[in-house]
Amino acid sequence: MLARDPHRQVVIDKHPHVIIPTDSDMEGGGFRAALGAASYMALDLDEDNASTLRGTVDGMTKYSGFSTIAAVYVGSKQAGADFGDRALEATDLSAQAGYLITPHFEPVIRYGAVAAKAAVHGLI
Repeated sequence: MLARDPHRQVVIDKHPHVIIPTDSDMEGGGFRAALGAASYMALDLDEDNASTLRGTVDGMTKYSGFSTIAAVYVGSKQAGADFGDRALEATDLSAQAGYLITPHFEPVIRYGAVAAKAAVHGLI
């Protein structure tokens, strides 16, 4: 049997130390939203013309059993002798929407697209 904790995560009753984060709107109720962003920068400190810049933005909304999640990722690499000479390395878009009908049933639709110029270490 599953129960909810105050942090909107699912807790297994027989194993209370096991917490399973969920994208579903297990609480129902009013509108809630979250937005996050992250970035990564590998500078060309050794002057080998191999710097990278990567960033991501993601968000989540929940309302009365309905939930949506979306994320965008962009990565670039140095394409010339100057740090400002950039070439697109990879992009990613993902989105998901679902509706929690019962605590054990949620139909979900998901879309994802990845465009990489070449195999990117750690991404593909």
